[in-house]
Amino acid sequence: MTDDQDLLALRRVTAHEALASLSALSELSMVKSQLSAWLTGDQAFRLRGLWICEAAFERGAWGSTEERSLFKPTLSALLGLSTAYQVKLLVIAKQERLELTRATLWSALMPSNHPSTESSSQPTVDATGRALTLGERRALARRPSANSIEILLNDSDPIVLKHLLQNPRLTEELILRIVCRRPQSTKSLLMIFEHPIWGQRREIQRALALNPYSVLALRCALISTCSYEDRESILREPALPAPLKAAINRQYESSSSDSSALQVIELFES
Repeated sequence: MTDDQDLLALRRVTAHEALASLSALSELSMVKSQLSAWLTGDQAFRLRGLWICEAAFERGAWGSTEERSLFKPTLSALLGLSTAYQVKLLVIAKQERLELTRATLWSALMPSNHPSTESSSQPTVDATGRALTLGERRALARRPSANSIEILLNDSDPIVLKHLLQNPRLTEELILRIVCRRPQSTKSLLMIFEHPIWGQRREIQRALALNPYSVLALRCALISTCSYEDRESILREPALPAPLKAAINRQYESSSSDSSALQVIELFES
């Protein structure tokens, strides 16, 4: 193994240990605050923070439950920085070949170009075909009834979705139907990702990464949840954004290099 590979493995060990310590914090807001402090600190702390971000994004797919719970505050810390700091960190991430973090920062700095879904909204109707009023739909979303939920799965109102996400009869299968719908409201997809329970589910995160109506930075950060076939599907999207392509290429590279790096990690952890 080369010196560069040794250094890479050592930095991953450090990031892994830092993730373990962050997962012990009682509040996820504390995780965000600590990461933000590192990312805006001096050069050494910024580098440490960026490696932790990369590790958190990689472990979005295969880390422990505690480690995967760090994904949201990590992404929030990055996206909550000023543009000036994001640009500085983007340069460092490129130099360090932290491609998931680089792609996330890159996409955050790009102008928003989410496709509009307003013209595709269809009225929500009941079993008789009658269009439901907004008040009726919001009230229906609160009912613990599978039939009520079924009627509202394609509803575009954010309050309706908020009530649905709190409905005890909602299942992961039904959430996936909402997330996989195309076109879909970007706001709705963000609401699902930000939910403390549903946003942690791996299959839901994977579906968010696959949906072109998701926020680009979120897709880049979640790309580790995608299989080889998923990534190939994304690469076939028309006008694929450059940051997302970079994140996918990072996953291809990691597939061939991570096995040797993990040998060193196991040596240091033994």
